[in-house]
Amino acid sequence: MRRLSPVLALALLGLLGAAPAVQAAEPSAFAGEWTAIDQGDGSTEHLHVSDGISPRIVYTDEVATSACPPEGSLFFNARLLGSIDGDTLYGSFVVVKCGNKTNVTRPQVSGFLLTWTRQADGSLVDLFGDIWTRV
Repeated sequence: MRRLSPVLALALLGLLGAAPAVQAAEPSAFAGEWTAIDQGDGSTEHLHVSDGISPRIVYTDEVATSACPPEGSLFFNARLLGSIDGDTLYGSFVVVKCGNKTNVTRPQVSGFLLTWTRQADGSLVDLFGDIWTRV
């Protein structure tokens, strides 16, 4: 049993030495809460991006004038699976909801990617030209 103890001690020291390296990993530049004004209709948009190389994204537009039938739905909410390539975040739709308090629809959206590109000032610009800032 005495031979096993030094081996276990070395293994534990190795794990403890590796722990700070894991904790020191920097979060993604995209991770966090963002907001923008929709250039199309002036509504407020929200974005939550989890950390990691394949972040989960929640996108909400408070007034979805063109994204959801009938026009003028009170909200558009989507969950997306993200991927990051340099300064660009890509979001592929997983679940979409549109509607209001009494009527919610789930339109099918496939093959459409949303993109957000990081700017020098730290903001993001999406493929529609909306400018996103951290909340």
